[in-house]
Amino acid sequence: MSLRKKAIVTGSNKGIGYALAKQLIINNYDVWLGARDTELGQAAAKKLGANFLRMDVTKTESLKEALKTYSLQNSSLDLLINNAGIALYGQDGPPSTASVQATRDTFAVNFFGALDVTQVFLPFLKKASNSQILNISSALGSLAMLSDTTGPLNSIPLAVGYSASKASLNALTILLAKELGPNGIRVNSVCPGSVNTDMNIAGQLTPDETAKNIVSLILDAGFATGKFAQLNGTYPW
Repeated sequence: MSLRKKAIVTGSNKGIGYALAKQLIINNYDVWLGARDTELGQAAAKKLGANFLRMDVTKTESLKEALKTYSLQNSSLDLLINNAGIALYGQDGPPSTASVQATRDTFAVNFFGALDVTQVFLPFLKKASNSQILNISSALGSLAMLSDTTGPLNSIPLAVGYSASKASLNALTILLAKELGPNGIRVNSVCPGSVNTDMNIAGQLTPDETAKNIVSLILDAGFATGKFAQLNGTYPW
């Protein structure tokens, strides 16, 4: 059984999740790559030298099966990264016109998925020393920034489902940090920045660049709990 720290990264067969898995492996983590698509997930895991967990974050039974698979080789978990997320462009727009179903679908992954994964794997996180939960969020989930009429987000077309789901994810981070602090579990949100992925082809950063920054926070023993981190400090909630 591996003595290396163990990490699960959801939605990690590509993009930021894949880059995070790669950086964690470089830093001597035993990584379990979570993905909904078995073929794509297994291919990504094989390429990285990671383990694969078939996980559909919108289905509790899928997560329980993933836990069973994980528990065959592990008795604890050091790091959970809730990375799986979606943005339904063309359907998820301003509140007055957005598809309600698209908004529900966005919440199913971005908020309820993270909540469900966390609850399912929490017993294993509690068995590790100084374990961490990291929620991949967005500046678009900052209520302070959304409400600032002179700030950088004021000119960006906003999607109610994506922004509201990330704001809810941030609320989850705050509440989990308060609840799990006595257990020695650090819980934080992080905004990866403007990253060039399938969800944001206009991003300035590569997935590898942002993954290096995020993993540096994970490895920092001084990285406190209950924070909304970004590349150069923190964002307001």
